[in-house]
Amino acid sequence: MVVAAELSEDRRLRLESKNEELVQTNQQLRSEITKRVAAEESLQHLSGKLLQAQDDERRRFARELHDSVGQLLTGAALSVSAVRRQTRSLRAKESRLLAECADSVRQSLREVRTIAYLLHPPMLDETGLADALRWYARGFAERSGVQVDLDISSDLDQLPQDLRTALFRIVQEALTNVHRHSGSKTAEIRLHSCGTHIQLQVRDHGKGLPPDLMGKNGHERLMQGVGIRGMQERVAQFKGEIRIGGDGHGTLLDVIFPLPENPTASECLTNVGDNY
Repeated sequence: MVVAAELSEDRRLRLESKNEELVQTNQQLRSEITKRVAAEESLQHLSGKLLQAQDDERRRFARELHDSVGQLLTGAALSVSAVRRQTRSLRAKESRLLAECADSVRQSLREVRTIAYLLHPPMLDETGLADALRWYARGFAERSGVQVDLDISSDLDQLPQDLRTALFRIVQEALTNVHRHSGSKTAEIRLHSCGTHIQLQVRDHGKGLPPDLMGKNGHERLMQGVGIRGMQERVAQFKGEIRIGGDGHGTLLDVIFPLPENPTASECLTNVGDNY
């Protein structure tokens, strides 16, 4: 009995020792998890600051292009036109060269204005997100040959400015991907505010995702693409969700941003799973 009691006590002591080790290990794990969560939140905060700085720089650069280079080219175009009016006695060769110079200046002016607007459309600040998206969709269709159908809520101008900018940039990147990768001649943009959320969907009717990007592992590789990573960072900045799916009949990008709660409005969200 004495031996049995000693063995029982020894087991109890060992169990207590193991339990203490488990408690310490659990505390260490909790501490590591807390540190990792804090690090991820800090990284997300820095990423948001970087995106904001990029958008501010784009806005500043667009203004500089429009106000400085654009004005200089406008002045050059007026000067060339004045010279052409005052030198009607020029020979055919000189007249042709002057006309080509005038055309080059006008084309350069158009290019500068287009670049400035693509960097940061002034209407995004002046007339709102819906007008900026309609303008961009028209220009995109002219440049790419991809016709874009828009379905946009009328109350988007109530959104914060940085969220409007994020939505515009995501649409830019999504349409660029449609043009580069899908082979689709059409794209559809659906952007609706639902009270609790705002949902953006960009769909094409092209060749869909490659087989090696389907499934869990493939989807992880897809989400690591440079353009998609940029969209992910913008979505994470507002604690939203981003999903991409598709088949041989096209691809669907679905983004959801949370908004101040309104319990009666969440039903208008589209079930993403039914659209893949």
